[in-house]
Amino acid sequence: HDGETGLPFVLAADLLRTALAVRPGLPGTLPAQTAAMAGRLVPALAAALPAAGAAGSAAPPLDSPMAVTRLYAAIADVLRAAAGPGPDGTGAGIVVVEDLQWADSSSLGLLAYLVRRLADGPLLLVLSWQPEQDGRLRVLRTALAEAESQSAGETIEPGPLGPAAIGTLLGLDGMPAIEVDRLMAETRGLPMLVREYVEAFRAQPLAGSQPSGSELAGRGPADWWPPASVRDLFMTRLQTVSEPARQMLTAAAVLGSDNDADLLRAVSGRGEDEIVEAIDEALGRSLLTEIAPPVPEQAPSYGFPYEALRQTAYESATLARRRLLHGRAADALTRRHERDPATTRAATVAGHLQRAGRDGEAAQWWWRAAGVARELYAHAEAHAHLTRALALGYPELPGRIALAEVLVVLGRYREALAELETAAAIAVEAGPDAHGGPDAPGQADQQAMLTQAGVEHKLADVHHRLGDWDLAEAHLAVVTELVEGTEPGLLARVLADRAVVAYRRGAAGQAAQLGRAALASAQAAADPGATAQALNVLGMLAARAGSVAEAEQYLRDGLAEARRQREPGATVAALNNLARLLAETGRGGEALDAAAEALDLGRELGDQHRVAALHTNLADLLHADGQRDAAMTHLKEAARRFAAVDGGDVPRPEIWTLVEW
Repeated sequence: HDGETGLPFVLAADLLRTALAVRPGLPGTLPAQTAAMAGRLVPALAAALPAAGAAGSAAPPLDSPMAVTRLYAAIADVLRAAAGPGPDGTGAGIVVVEDLQWADSSSLGLLAYLVRRLADGPLLLVLSWQPEQDGRLRVLRTALAEAESQSAGETIEPGPLGPAAIGTLLGLDGMPAIEVDRLMAETRGLPMLVREYVEAFRAQPLAGSQPSGSELAGRGPADWWPPASVRDLFMTRLQTVSEPARQMLTAAAVLGSDNDADLLRAVSGRGEDEIVEAIDEALGRSLLTEIAPPVPEQAPSYGFPYEALRQTAYESATLARRRLLHGRAADALTRRHERDPATTRAATVAGHLQRAGRDGEAAQWWWRAAGVARELYAHAEAHAHLTRALALGYPELPGRIALAEVLVVLGRYREALAELETAAAIAVEAGPDAHGGPDAPGQADQQAMLTQAGVEHKLADVHHRLGDWDLAEAHLAVVTELVEGTEPGLLARVLADRAVVAYRRGAAGQAAQLGRAALASAQAAADPGATAQALNVLGMLAARAGSVAEAEQYLRDGLAEARRQREPGATVAALNNLARLLAETGRGGEALDAAAEALDLGRELGDQHRVAALHTNLADLLHADGQRDAAMTHLKEAARRFAAVDGGDVPRPEIWTLVEW
């Protein structure tokens, strides 16, 4: 045990007492000299001597190396005697010593003696120790190496359990249903941690019964908090390090993972030399792991080997200290972000600012993080960032509009409508004051108008997707009235959308008229993006009217314009409509290529509703081409995505009929 290294022969006495407990009649089987020597450590072993009270004095004093050797030999004889003979006349035993790194030096000498002299005897020695603390075991390790070289011993370095081994363990009767990947992430396969987590879940099932796999999978981070035994173990290890190392580890826990020495120094507040020494100490104790840089010129990074260890180090600090360290981390990472945004995530800075209690700054950084996520089409992540930004006080109007845009792409239309209606109410209530103020009344009025038009346009888009074409047209008519004569580019886009809505409502003539007006307005505004949209709409309308050549020309021109402007949304729309036209005119191979390209690009954009439609269209083309298995795969994916679209409580079959736009 830790703390007993300075007490002589503690381990040796424990071994002798254990031998006596295993074989209570052991003293009567020992030679007098052996019993007398062993009785120095455990007097009960000398109880069978004729003069029991004088047993201690019967043994020679330990005043020379030879006397210590005789004591070692006596202990070895006692262990041999404890091992046999048994009822069958033979004997064998196992001597197990765990956590050998805490053994006293006298007992370590005894174990080295046993290793060298019991190779041919009936005893098997099983010794375990922590490799990062084996500096005290030099003499014993030398004896073990000699035994191994003579094939009388073996050193085993246990490795972590792999997913297959953990899966086998969890498949046994009585084991809880836990996700193997999640358990691997928490424990990295360390057998002790695996056991403790499994036992914790077995002891605390949900609702008083055995939890199902889905219930366990749905548990949040708090439910996976390390069991008490794991926390106690890690806390004990953390308490053994020096003060600089403890402060560095707390800083590393606040930062998370993959931290370099400069960042650890800035956050912990320690000096450069102190940080290097603290890192060396933590690495030596296996409290941190060193991660080689991707290129030799960069500095290595450091992280915790187990998430449970990081959590324990984090919770060991006071709330005040954690807030201080989060503030330091935010400042250091902000400087890095300003130098090179690619090396530091805005969301990381925002998280540290929020935990430091600097809510206003955190809101701005969550907004910035949401913008980065949207650029990468990581819509679910953007939604989470926007929600945090609004909760911390980011301006409501732009925040609600951005949140609605993300919700639309995710197919969560009911929530999107609620956000847009809230934004519309805010815009009306705030008026120009929300945009320019008294110093620029004209500019403020124009900005307020554009904001209102933008909200109305987005409302029209959601209603269009839901099949509420009358409502969509009503909102688009409001936008037309707001921007006509002032914003020809935006007017062109609105007219193109109105053309599609008119087509959906069965007004083909009005749709064609609106489409031509949209193209004229886009060309007058010299707006390539609006031109691409108008050409696509005119191509779609011409195809439905049976004007194949005209439709193909419009669609190919629109596709070329969208590619030139690098507008992926317009590119997907044009490719999808072109694929449908090519299929209708018997050019199945070209249609498949266009549809596959549209799906690949659409998947990257992540618009759930439209991706579902793209899967449907590609499934139809594959089925027509005889590729029925591939068609069924896409059809199933389309059904899954369509079903995930939230249209509210009223059944909306129009959601499933989206094929072109």
